[in-house]
Amino acid sequence: MKELDQSIVDAFGVVSLLLAFAAAYSAALWPIVSDLLTKQKPIVNADRQQDARRCRAYAWTMGTLAALFFLTGIMLTPLTIDVIQDFTFGGEFHTVRAGLVLVQVTLLSGTIVVIVLCRRLVKRKNDWS
Repeated sequence: MKELDQSIVDAFGVVSLLLAFAAAYSAALWPIVSDLLTKQKPIVNADRQQDARRCRAYAWTMGTLAALFFLTGIMLTPLTIDVIQDFTFGGEFHTVRAGLVLVQVTLLSGTIVVIVLCRRLVKRKNDWS
C-alpha cells in the first residue's frame, strides 16, 4: 500500500513540471483562441486570409497542447490502473491516490476541450478561406 503511494509521489515529481507547463500554455493561448473564435468575419479578403492563417497556426498549436495533455495522461495510466485495482470501500482515505485520479480526469477533460477548440479553429479557418 505504501509502495503504491510512493510511486505516485515519485511520478508527480516528474509530471508536475509537465502539468505546470501545460497550464501556463493553456492560459497563454486561451485569450488568442477565444478572440479568433468570437471575431466577426472580416469584410476585406486580405484580412480574412490573414485570420484564416492565424486560425490554422493556432489549431496546430492547440493540437500540440492536446498531445501534451494526452501523453502526460498516458504516462500516468499504469499508476491509475494500480490505484483502481487496489481500491476498497471503507478504511482510510488516500489523498495521494485521489489526487492521481483527479489529475487523470483533468488531463482527459483538458484533452477533449482542446480538441474541440482545435476543431472549431479549423472550421473557422475553412469558413474564412
